[in-house]
Amino acid sequence: MSVSHEYDKERDCLTLRLEDGFDFSMHRAFRDAYMRTDIEPRSYLVDTGGTERIDSSALGMLMLLCERARAQQASIHLVNCSPALRNILRVAGFDKQLAIN
Repeated sequence: MSVSHEYDKERDCLTLRLEDGFDFSMHRAFRDAYMRTDIEPRSYLVDTGGTERIDSSALGMLMLLCERARAQQASIHLVNCSPALRNILRVAGFDKQLAIN
């Protein structure tokens, strides 16, 4: 389980790529990836294409990212979401806080 990140300076976008499951074991890596102090991106792109499962702690991690983005007036886009993941996020109300594709 890992998260990789890449900052696109031209687009001012921080991309976070999730691989395998998105759960509590990824908390530190996920937080470290978006809490970088050397950048303050205008947008975050969370690529869930490699994510097969998600738990409630992952929803909490997404909420913390939403709070940070809101403080920075940045946007968040979740991409490559499976239908099951989209449904979980919709039921949890995340579709009102970020763009889900």
